[in-house]
Parts: sequence; structure tokens; C-alpha cells
Amino acid sequence: MLASVCLWLYLNKCSVSSACNLTNLNYFLKVLTMSRYSKKNQVSEKTKDDASKVARAIQKPGQTKEQTKLIAQGIQKGIEQYKKLQKEKQRELDKKLKKGGERSPSDVGDVDDISLAECSDKKLPWYLLALSWIGFVIYIYFTGFNNK
Repeated sequence: MLASVCLWLYLNKCSVSSACNLTNLNYFLKVLTMSRYSKKNQVSEKTKDDASKVARAIQKPGQTKEQTKLIAQGIQKGIEQYKKLQKEKQRELDKKLKKGGERSPSDVGDVDDISLAECSDKKLPWYLLALSWIGFVIYIYFTGFNNK
């Protein structure tokens, strides 16, 4: 705090003995203390509630309140990180859409790969069903179904 007062005095070219405007000094100090509590450090109440609910849901018998509180804080940090990542992804997507409005060739290739994988995943059960029926028919043919 003393360093910030000295900085203010230096910036306003005031000496300690001179009669500086104290309201400006108070405003400067207020602004400095407000910067400590920026929006980045604030967490929504919903996130806190969700974290505490999850922590209570996984609470084990004999676990102290402090331990549960630490677990809730860890879950809360995880939720915050997840939200930050999602916001970054959304920003990048918005930037891409604003730039060209079209997909780049690499994006189109990624989508094609995904759609091919989905198609092959959808056809796989049918192939397995057909193979099992063919195997069943061959088994019946060689073992002789009408052995009496």
C-alpha cells in the first residue's frame, strides 16, 4: 500500500510535505483496492451450488466438513476451467465464421472423416447379423438338422 501511495505522489508530482488533494489520493487508493477484486476472481452462485451438491453427493462416511469443502472447491475450479475452455472454443468458432463464413478445407475433411466413421458404425451391426445368420445356416447344413 505504501508503494502505491509513493507511486501516486510521484505521478502527481507531489511531495510528502506538500498539501496534495486528499480526495484524489483516496480515489486512487480506492481504484487500487478495487482492482484486486476483479470479475475474473468472482464465481457465480450457481457454480458454487453445483460444486457443493456434487461434493455432498460423493461424500463418504466419516468425512469432515473441511474435506468436503476442499473437494467442493476442486470441483468448482474444474467447472470454471471447463467453462473457460468452452468460451474459448466458442470465440474461435465465431472468429472463423466472421472471417470467411465458409469452412476451410481442413474443417471439411474433419467432417467427412466423422461422417464416414458414423456410417461404418451404423452398418457394422448389420454386417455382424448377416454373418451370424450365414454361420447358422452353414452349421445347420453340415450337422444335418433332420437327424432322426
